Amino acid sequence: MSMKAARLVSEIVILSARSVPITAANLAERLEVTERTVYRDLGDLSRMGVPVVTEAGPGGCISLLGTWTSPLSGMTRDELDSVLIGGAAAADLGFARELATAREKILSETESVFSSNVLVDGPDWFMTHERPEALSVIVTALRSHRGLQFRYAARTGSRLRTAIPLGLVVKAGRWYLIAQPPGGRPRTYRVSRMTAIALRYVAVSRPVEFHLGDYWSRSQVEFDRTVRSTTVRLRFPATASTICAGQFRVESPRRQSRQDPSPPTTMSSTFRWSPWTSLSPS
Repeated sequence: MSMKAARLVSEIVILSARSVPITAANLAERLEVTERTVYRDLGDLSRMGVPVVTEAGPGGCISLLGTWTSPLSGMTRDELDSVLIGGAAAADLGFARELATAREKILSETESVFSSNVLVDGPDWFMTHERPEALSVIVTALRSHRGLQFRYAARTGSRLRTAIPLGLVVKAGRWYLIAQPPGGRPRTYRVSRMTAIALRYVAVSRPVEFHLGDYWSRSQVEFDRTVRSTTVRLRFPATASTICAGQFRVESPRRQSRQDPSPPTTMSSTFRWSPWTSLSPS
């Protein structure tokens, strides 16, 4: 296969696997060629019968028309998405049929049976698997670049919110929407607490610098730091108070009985814990 033929195949695979358009600059960067080369390739693909759609003007994007099936993979975009997302999550998002079809297509092209020996069970023990009704509307908003309006049940009560959806995260069977309020910063919403959800705005643009994986990694660190802490009270013999000085806040000693010449000392401290650090007083 020549270098150009390999590049054309790569372009078909990239465009087939995407549910949102890609800019010529981004495609050129991924293929390590110039934008002029990309546009020449797109012309060749169109003459070959590949339904390429290009948007004119600065920042114009490239996509494939409708639900065109790539002859390279034999799978539609929904089938590709279902495989990339994964079993349990794909089913929650309404891609169960597409996932089953994609699996059959993949298995028809390979003799590997190892996948039948592996089962992924996402939710944790003793936890009901969430299947929030709002997921279908959120998926529509993400795919059509629409905004969302919904009621969100928080500790302070239910409030009406409007936001630009940026992505979905499923963790241990729980679904979270990452969205940005107009003029605000990205926030995390528990999907099961969302009600009366509806599409808003004809079209919205997500922040160019936003990356779902990076945002979620930072959010987990911040969550651990704020939640995984507790204040404990310990009782030591009075002779240990000098050893623990500076580590704990010493409270007033309390004599247990008249016969006890050295009453125990009560101390308290706030401990923070993270999976990657040892338990230590803060």
